[in-house]
Amino acid sequence: MELCVNNSWSGSKISMDTEGNAAYKERCVQLHNNKGETPDYIWVYLGTNDYTYSDMPWGTAASINTSKLFVKSGNGYTYANPKTVCEAYAIMLHK
Repeated sequence: MELCVNNSWSGSKISMDTEGNAAYKERCVQLHNNKGETPDYIWVYLGTNDYTYSDMPWGTAASINTSKLFVKSGNGYTYANPKTVCEAYAIMLHK
């Protein structure tokens, strides 16, 4: 196997951090390398920092209403602002 890209940041979270960064917004779509190649496999190691340091409630997978989190819009999707870490995780996986 050949590594396409390592998009890890120490201390990052799926949900919003104090600087407005969030894996569900930007990092999940930055998985290509400098040549524009995309990965065949994606490993996701996220959640520990959200569990320990997030101001968002955790939520549950059962409470997620995907029809309201991402809505088909033209050639793409419109994404809602997540209210829980689980909703942010669902958006990240969808993107």
